Amino acid sequence: MKVIPSILTSSAKDSWTQVQNLLPYYSRFQVDIADGNYVPNTTCQIDELQKYFLDNAIKFPREVSFDFHLMVEDYEADMKKLVLFAKYITIKVIFVHVSLNFNYEKLSAQYSPFLIGLVLNPEDDVAIIKHKYDFSKIDNIQIMAIHPGMQGSSFMPETLQKIEQLRAANYRSSIFLDGAVNEHTLPIILEKKYKPDFICPGSYFSRAANVEEKVKKIENTIRHSGKR
Repeated sequence: MKVIPSILTSSAKDSWTQVQNLLPYYSRFQVDIADGNYVPNTTCQIDELQKYFLDNAIKFPREVSFDFHLMVEDYEADMKKLVLFAKYITIKVIFVHVSLNFNYEKLSAQYSPFLIGLVLNPEDDVAIIKHKYDFSKIDNIQIMAIHPGMQGSSFMPETLQKIEQLRAANYRSSIFLDGAVNEHTLPIILEKKYKPDFICPGSYFSRAANVEEKVKKIENTIRHSGKR
């Protein structure tokens, strides 16, 4: 299980500060984009991020990459922005919520430079989604352990059942877990038979007084769990 820090901020400067603080420890990040419509809050937008990075001549080493979690209604408008942004940064996966009822194959073909991932909200049923999507063609699925939008929400342990349900449905690709991942909820995640491939802590890092200490704690917990 690997850690991909989740970046959710209201300004491009704050986004860069968070990434900068975590770059000594991680090379892959997930940027949350919220529009105030699909979810109740609004974050820094993609064009703001691109402008800030270009204006400040921010460049990343080749090994640094970004995923984008689109908590937005007009996801295609944001994907068009990401096509332009991808000229300056490496983008791996763009996550779109299944509740938006998008055509996965069409979107993947239209934006072929990117991998498209599905996001399951707490209320999304794996059994229903299985009939709508061909899991063999989907490389990444993200499970929300909270209702999306705000960092600091309460963890919903029942959402972890979806990992087992996905594996039982013969889904063999990457599973991400996002929302309220921290030192208190990590033991609950690790005690399960089926674990996510990636966890995306957000406020665990962004609200930390000592980022290095938090990184060591979460990485040591994961490492020691694998020895049991």
